[in-house]
Amino acid sequence: MELRILRISGIVFIISYCTWWFLPYTYGYMNQETQSLLSYGNSGAILSESHFISVFNWIIFVATNIAALGTMLCRKLFRFYYTILILLSVVTAPLWGMSVETAGGVFLGYISNLASGILFAFAYYSKASNKFY
Repeated sequence: MELRILRISGIVFIISYCTWWFLPYTYGYMNQETQSLLSYGNSGAILSESHFISVFNWIIFVATNIAALGTMLCRKLFRFYYTILILLSVVTAPLWGMSVETAGGVFLGYISNLASGILFAFAYYSKASNKFY
């Protein structure tokens, strides 16, 4: 049962995280006022948007999904990578500036974080952790 919860939370995480990641591509369909407000995202960022940062973000996005998938498949190495990527996101969060999100983006972010926490907890602190190899 715990292994099933681990896998379901991994699937929910990957789906919600990918949907949240690609959500800004829909901003062009919103009214001008909403687009204007959303443009304030990343204001005051220490790490400003550059080509390097953009490539870095895509690498982290792909690595996080691969690590989550590997954790769902009970691989110790991927569980370790997933932990490192979670810590990296927590440590770098203050560097990205102000966050401006749509209601849907906030909802997906909450679901993604909740599922990520469940995946992490079950990967380390449940009977499912004994199945990792």
